[in-house]
Amino acid sequence: MPLIQLIRHGESIANSGGVSKTPACIPLSKRGEDQALALVAQFLRPPDLIVVSPYIRTHQTAAPLCARFPAVPVETWPVHEFTYLNEVQYANTTEDQRTPGARAYWQRRDPSHCEGAGAESFASFMARVDDLIERLTTRHERHICIFTHSFFINAVQWRCLHPEAEVDAHFIEGYLDFRLANPVANAEAVIYAAPKAHSQSVLV
Repeated sequence: MPLIQLIRHGESIANSGGVSKTPACIPLSKRGEDQALALVAQFLRPPDLIVVSPYIRTHQTAAPLCARFPAVPVETWPVHEFTYLNEVQYANTTEDQRTPGARAYWQRRDPSHCEGAGAESFASFMARVDDLIERLTTRHERHICIFTHSFFINAVQWRCLHPEAEVDAHFIEGYLDFRLANPVANAEAVIYAAPKAHSQSVLV
């Protein structure tokens, strides 16, 4: 069986309470850099493929692994974090400052709602998740490391549990409950489990 690891980036400046200019350019904190270095020790042999998101913190987290195994190909896939707030409105803010807007967004439970510049709807986010799941069915590598983000990892897990479910308010509510019950730590590697056809596809 292939081994596919979904690896959350190391602690970022935003995770540690710092100011974020835009979601894509948030760098790792010093602790996050240390976590990325420690992650390499888990690899006794090289993976067949390293995947990063377009966001810089995944590149920085993957960098030590890439340096240890420079022959491994690296690809950038659209596995970036779910950005649901307006980038212009929330530029140069902390996580605490974004909390009221985030709470209001999730209270809508509206998969088609988009907050504006730089944001995407939950439906668009899940389309990226579905694209990844489909893409992985076409890959032949035995070991793939995908450096991504916590919302994305949990969304992949939730979709694999409910591969046929409609992306609606009920799906969002279940996803949020799943996130609370299954937090992904910085630099944590989660093993990907592909969905089984029609397995647990109906939310009850």
